[in-house]
Amino acid sequence: MTISATVSFDLLGQAQLDTTATTILTVPSDENWVAKDIVLSNPTSAAVTFSLYRVPSGGSAGLGNILWGTRTVPSYDSIQILGEKGLTAGVTVQGLCSVSNGITATISGVKFT
Repeated sequence: MTISATVSFDLLGQAQLDTTATTILTVPSDENWVAKDIVLSNPTSAAVTFSLYRVPSGGSAGLGNILWGTRTVPSYDSIQILGEKGLTAGVTVQGLCSVSNGITATISGVKFT
């Protein structure tokens, strides 16, 4: 049996977070991804807290699927998270922050199609 796949490093998703859960990325039904680099940037003049969630298809952000708990990004600064987190078909990564549009979340990684 031969299995073939296309593998590419790419921007997986980017969004400005709000005070309610905001979807940063959604994995298509026929793909699997690996998030490798997450950057959370604060363009405001005050410190902003954020949380990230790995939400299964049909689910919602909550304590049962928290990816990165409440953290603070200082004003005009960024936090980078390196590592590997598998994201299967239908999964979303969502985030929220303490100030509307206070964090820009950018996620890069590998797509397997």
